[in-house]
Amino acid sequence: YTDIQAEIGLALLKNLWMRDEQRIKNFKLLFNNLSTKAQSHLPLTLPETKNVFWRLPFLSAEPKNFKKYLLANQIDASQTNLVLANALPVFKEFLGAPAPNAELAHQTVFVPLHSSFNQKEIIRLAEVLNNYVKTA
Repeated sequence: YTDIQAEIGLALLKNLWMRDEQRIKNFKLLFNNLSTKAQSHLPLTLPETKNVFWRLPFLSAEPKNFKKYLLANQIDASQTNLVLANALPVFKEFLGAPAPNAELAHQTVFVPLHSSFNQKEIIRLAEVLNNYVKTA
C-alpha cells in the first residue's frame, strides 16, 4: 500500500463503529418492512446478535432472474466470487455426497445494504424485495 492509502484506511477506521451501528439499524429497518415470505429468503439471525450486513444475502431459486429484476429496479446486486473449495478437482477424492454449500452459494444473491442508505432507500428496497417474492 502507498502512504496515502494507509492514511485513508486509518481515517476510515475512526468511523468504523459508527458505520457498523448504522448498518445494524439499516438491517433492522429493512427486516421490519419485509413480508414474512421475504424474510424467509434471508439467513437466520439471532435476536441477541448484532448482524452487520453491507451486502445482504438473499436466497433465490432463480438468482439470474432475481438479479435482472433488481437491476430493472435500479438495484445492483451480485453473487459470490469465491470459489468453493470442495468443487475444485484437487479435492475430488474427499467428496462424497454433494456439499450443501454449493447449492447455497449458487442461490445466494447479495443485495446492497450500505451504511449510507437512508430510511427512504431502505423502505424502497423492502418494497422491491416484497414485490419480488409475491411474483416468484
